[in-house]
Amino acid sequence: MAEHVKRLQDMDPLFTRIALIASFALILLMLWTIPSPKPQPYRPKKIREVKVDVVDQTEVIQEPTEPQVVQKPKQVVEAEEDEEVDEEATIADTDLDLDQQAVDTEIPPPDAFIPYSNAPVVVSKPPPEYPELARKAGLEGRVFVKAWIDINGDVKKVVLMKGVSEALDKAAVEAAYRAKFKPAENNGVPVAVWFGFTYNFTLR
Repeated sequence: MAEHVKRLQDMDPLFTRIALIASFALILLMLWTIPSPKPQPYRPKKIREVKVDVVDQTEVIQEPTEPQVVQKPKQVVEAEEDEEVDEEATIADTDLDLDQQAVDTEIPPPDAFIPYSNAPVVVSKPPPEYPELARKAGLEGRVFVKAWIDINGDVKKVVLMKGVSEALDKAAVEAAYRAKFKPAENNGVPVAVWFGFTYNFTLR
């Protein structure tokens, strides 16, 4: 058998070419039939969901404090028929006068708005004393003041609004405190208000 087999170099070159072409074609066919690998996208590991239950805030319960001791009210004891009742042990008389009008204790600022239907009326307005130093210095002028007049018509506070000199201003304020008015009224009810007026200082 070995004698009939020819060596490769003794074979026909045409046959060799055909064999090489066939081998090359077979290789191409194999490469064509083998599927090409497809890249797979990266997928992260599945995260396990954790369920969180929301718990309402617990109410803080304070320990009860010790109850306060409440004194038992005294019972009223009726006097017997023959027993005399001490008049001094009865309720004492009070000095409360129900007919007395309330007096304003709080004075608002001079620029406060206070409604009234009738303005105060001057009852008496004593003139100020002309200071001797101001007279010798020849000081003259008009001093404007504002007075807080209560529901009784009395001047409770005086504020200097526009002055001339320290001496004349002081004399005007002192005179304003001595003035007397019929109080202002709002729908027939006396009200306390600020009221402005002037004092003229002139040398004759």
